[in-house]
Amino acid sequence: MRYQGGKNGAGVFQTIINRAPACTTFVEAFAGSAAIYRRLKPAASSILMERDPEQAAKLAVLARPSTIVRNVDALAELASLLPAMGDGWFVYLDPPYVHQARKDVDLYRFEMSDADHGHLVGSLLPAMTDRGVRWMLSGYRCALYDDASSLREAHQHDFQAMTRRGVATETLWMNYDPAAVALHDVQFAGNDYRDRERIKRKAQRWAAKFSAMGPHEQTAVLQVLQHLHARRWDPTAEGDGEVLQRAGGPTEGVEHEGRFQGA
Repeated sequence: MRYQGGKNGAGVFQTIINRAPACTTFVEAFAGSAAIYRRLKPAASSILMERDPEQAAKLAVLARPSTIVRNVDALAELASLLPAMGDGWFVYLDPPYVHQARKDVDLYRFEMSDADHGHLVGSLLPAMTDRGVRWMLSGYRCALYDDASSLREAHQHDFQAMTRRGVATETLWMNYDPAAVALHDVQFAGNDYRDRERIKRKAQRWAAKFSAMGPHEQTAVLQVLQHLHARRWDPTAEGDGEVLQRAGGPTEGVEHEGRFQGA
């Protein structure tokens, strides 16, 4: 499914999904082709907002049962949903590009004015942050965005994307550090295509070694890895040595910072 300004290009949706935090409710505002929703591991519940009635009807056909598709103006809908938002919500926003930042004048059927963009970055994004909502905004750098405190304070990531006019630099603004949170979906882990392939090959090698183990050995190894992974996100989890001892393994050569020493 294609749509103007959609994020279906190679390397684009992968870059976005690889920075999407774990969530129970996923919202794709300005959904368009819903490029991220269609590829992201399903959340417990999802909301797609699309102002174009024809496109919203198409999304309703492909949407999963746990998804609500709303043919609405995303700005108004986000404002109305604010009281219900909180921890566990992740909102991905891909609004029409700001006019001053793009070359195509007539790009969308439904546009946004500079005032609309100002309301989004000046009021709605800060309000979502105040409620513990994690959000990610896609767009091009421009004076309107550069002047917004909500974006100046956000984590930013620039990447190259192919458009019908050639290569363009897109920016992601996030009110969280993607390197410091658990991701919702790791299928595209890696900085680029080569890095993703490297990780995929490593995972396949480790899976083959794991499959060759006996059931008790698998359980022992899995228990240690699960606790190491838990400590990555929760420093209060029990130490590695304690886990290794209970799993029947040696504690020598283990640091209590989640790293193995020696061979």
